[in-house]
Amino acid sequence: LNAASTARQILGGRNAFQEAVGDVRTHFEKNRHVAVTALDVGAAPGAAGFSCPLSLRDLSSVALWWWACWKSHRRYLRALADGDNAAGERHLEHFGELLRFGEALSGLGTMRPQVLQVPFMNRADRWYNADVRKGVEEGFVIPGATRGVSAARLLHVRVEPSTAQLMARESDERDKLDMAVQKGLAGSGFLNFNDSDLYGLTDNMKSIWASRLGSAAVWRSSTYKVPIGRDSMNKVGAFCQSADTRARMFEAYFAGFPLETDEAALQLLRTRRELAQRLGFETWADYELRPLAVGNSKMAHALMDRCWRDAQSTLTPYVRRMEELGAIMGAAVRGASTPRPTGDRIASRIAHSD
Repeated sequence: LNAASTARQILGGRNAFQEAVGDVRTHFEKNRHVAVTALDVGAAPGAAGFSCPLSLRDLSSVALWWWACWKSHRRYLRALADGDNAAGERHLEHFGELLRFGEALSGLGTMRPQVLQVPFMNRADRWYNADVRKGVEEGFVIPGATRGVSAARLLHVRVEPSTAQLMARESDERDKLDMAVQKGLAGSGFLNFNDSDLYGLTDNMKSIWASRLGSAAVWRSSTYKVPIGRDSMNKVGAFCQSADTRARMFEAYFAGFPLETDEAALQLLRTRRELAQRLGFETWADYELRPLAVGNSKMAHALMDRCWRDAQSTLTPYVRRMEELGAIMGAAVRGASTPRPTGDRIASRIAHSD
């Protein structure tokens, strides 16, 4: 269906990305005095100032997005060559909006095919950097005056080449770390548990790990086949009352994170420290916090310490109540005979403890 939508747009001479970004920009320019709180995506054509309804399937092709970026890039260079400042600013702003729109859709996982997503987005990002740099060098792009160009982008194009290379390396290493972490969070493999191993979890929690055939699944070595992953780790770690089960899940879960996760994190930290010092900051935290009200890491720590001190009086009753509930649950587990109390029975006992 995505391929059919892409082919229909190509044959019809349309590009939903250009239409979407252009319509949104035109709508806001015509209605600057109106506080727009939401966009009616499913509205009929012509509603709310838009020429056509926004269909997510029409916005699923990374190739069409890349083609829209290329056209904005060429139009900007043509306007720059003709000395048309107004048209150049309009095309550069349109290009920047296409980039941000593409990043948002990429984060939602809607851009296809995924194998082309990274190279196409990197190429478009390089075009945009080159366009902004060319505009700055020729006096066409003016910081604080030219619309659609962020301060971070201007900083990236104005720094010396070695610093720009560090920025690009930091971005690549961040993506590499994210991929390694996602691989670990997804997990792999299974652990076999029985009811006695998972006491503390409710029947609803455990049901997704049991076979639909129940006791008829004689080929299973245990009642529950628990996948090693983030969801299972959160449930077992938070609710299971067996220390041995929690230990098995903990070790299996974190063993699934590849060795390159630690290496990628360490390399990213080194690059960020070098980049922050190159830009005149003591630490990366100071660089990230500079645009915020706290300004630097010392002020941020001071603010968090103050919030923690001010919250003590409010948190104390809740902490005491948690300790009471923990004592009740411990007594329920220690005083139970075989079979051990399930999560539902413990929850019922706590609910009636008052």
